[in-house]
Amino acid sequence: MPNTTGIPPSNVTRTLVCIDRYENCEIYGRLINPFEKAPMDFNGVLDMAGQMEALFDRLAFPQASFRYRSFSEDKKPQSYRPGEVRRYMDEIIFENERGEKATFIIQVQFRQNATWQGTIRWADKKKVQRFRSTLEMIKLMDDALGGLGSEVDPSWQDED
Repeated sequence: MPNTTGIPPSNVTRTLVCIDRYENCEIYGRLINPFEKAPMDFNGVLDMAGQMEALFDRLAFPQASFRYRSFSEDKKPQSYRPGEVRRYMDEIIFENERGEKATFIIQVQFRQNATWQGTIRWADKKKVQRFRSTLEMIKLMDDALGGLGSEVDPSWQDED
């Protein structure tokens, strides 16, 4: 059912990150968000972060505290336009879809100070951690992937 209020639901940023390959400290996989029509493939951490940022801009949530600026005219800044937010997939994807190497569920709650704050859940190990920056989130993912086959990194906490 489409959202007619123009206000996105609070879980609109909840995104499934399926890591299918991990080579030379670089990740490759798929992003799945119920408010997107199809999974989005990514090649590397910068591509993943860029696609997630573009998704948040399209959904207009969470609102960025800084606007994009550039000296070139290649990219035009997007303005906030509340509109219809439509769900294309059921929440069951968070239980059914898995990456070949690892699966994370990321929920960005804020975009402040030109970075993200939110929660990351390592679905395979049922561990969860809050992050205060995009870099911290990426570091948690890298720690999890680097520790595959060994003891879980102590920075990850058990889910409640």
